[in-house]
Amino acid sequence: MVEIIRAVKFSYEPTAETERWLHDFRDMLNFCLKRAFETDSFSIKKLHHACYKELRAKYDYNSQYVVSAIKVAVSMISSWKRTKGRKPVAKKLFIQFSPLLTRFEGDKLRISVKPREFLTVPLKFGSYQEKFIRAWREGKLRIGEISMNESWIIVPFKQEIDLTKPNEAVAIDINENNITAIDSNGNCLNSYPNEMEKIIKLYKQGKSIYAIAKLMKRSTSTIYEGLKKSGVKIRNHSEACYMIGKSINLEPSPVLSYVLGLLLGDATLFGRMGQVL
Repeated sequence: MVEIIRAVKFSYEPTAETERWLHDFRDMLNFCLKRAFETDSFSIKKLHHACYKELRAKYDYNSQYVVSAIKVAVSMISSWKRTKGRKPVAKKLFIQFSPLLTRFEGDKLRISVKPREFLTVPLKFGSYQEKFIRAWREGKLRIGEISMNESWIIVPFKQEIDLTKPNEAVAIDINENNITAIDSNGNCLNSYPNEMEKIIKLYKQGKSIYAIAKLMKRSTSTIYEGLKKSGVKIRNHSEACYMIGKSINLEPSPVLSYVLGLLLGDATLFGRMGQVL
């Protein structure tokens, strides 16, 4: 059995309470990051010992928010260790919820804010999100760790697929410079792994994603995903997300996503390409 995760975005109506909530979580996270470097506490256990009591005394939120901030801080430090750039600092507003804090109800999200205090957030969604809700109600999907930012609530839907009993076929064409796959439903995906060195070099020289896509005769979504996968920092993330949203018209099936991911050494790569940005 293979687990496929599809992160689906739901919009919601921000309030003064959610705004303050997001700022508080960012402050918790930056406190954890600062204390980690001050005390060389780079594991969850050590950082928990260094931060937990002080944060619990300062904030009256459910204790799981502190635990989540510690886990996110350790994850950010792990990423920093691989690149050894500037020390990590949380700038964006977001919350990574523990599964103990949330209850997804389809059209709304019930969140535990403080002990015995809950917040119900109505979710706005269209036909794309509705099919995931329907499958979840039918028991075909499970919910992962939900996150939230200023505009979106991101709900990961999990599905287990038995690859020994496929219900669709995938045709794969492996060439010297690209890999192309198409499934029995007509969904098609392409990858050009051998071109990434040239793409990265051009991007670091200052060329835009638009210019590189035109030069390489590839879609902007292919260029963007390749740069993101390679760990290159995107100069204008919002513009890149807009381009991907405009250029992706096909939704890869779970099996197609998984097979292509295996070929490229990352089973989640093509699943991310199918997300609504």
